[in-house]
Amino acid sequence: MHTYIHQLFSKVIFETKLNFSKKELNKFISDFKKFSLKNISESNNTTKATNNKHLLKDKKFKLLKNNILKEFNSFKNSVLKYEKCSFDITTSWLAVSNSGNEGIYHNHQNSFYSGVYYLKTPENGGNIKFRDYSNKNFYIPPSIENCYNSIEWGFKVKENLLLFFPSESYHVISKNNSKKDRVSLAFNIMPTGKFGCNDSEVILKVL
Repeated sequence: MHTYIHQLFSKVIFETKLNFSKKELNKFISDFKKFSLKNISESNNTTKATNNKHLLKDKKFKLLKNNILKEFNSFKNSVLKYEKCSFDITTSWLAVSNSGNEGIYHNHQNSFYSGVYYLKTPENGGNIKFRDYSNKNFYIPPSIENCYNSIEWGFKVKENLLLFFPSESYHVISKNNSKKDRVSLAFNIMPTGKFGCNDSEVILKVL
């Protein structure tokens, strides 16, 4: 007798790694930090983000953008099976957590998939956590949390780590308990060109 576990309608998060050297990562950080930063909320203890939300449109970051899109295209073709649809990065910004900073739970609107690429991750600098806010009739504390029973799930971040996740997914940057900055690049991705069918067909172009 065979038994099966089926994960219906799951939110697919893709984890991979780019291969930039420490020197290249530091150059990215130096170039990105030339753009002004502001707190993401009214609190001074929250993570800061660049005012510029189109960093990857700059020609100096073309190699980085191409590497990110190469990984996303591999993911959307091999896993999501969206081979016939093209995608492009719409917005992109730097996120910097100073010592003691933390994020707030949020998701990304007007986007299909989102992602984050880690440029600097000091020990105890804060991980990323995802949370399910959908209505549940019951909450039963499990003896061991796993992807079937948890309402919150985290990823330990490290330099060169690249994550893609559905944009509606709520996530947060944990508190930076180190003495150094934690630096990452966040971005949103949308389908482009013509897709859909019948009365749901649409043509989108990324400016």
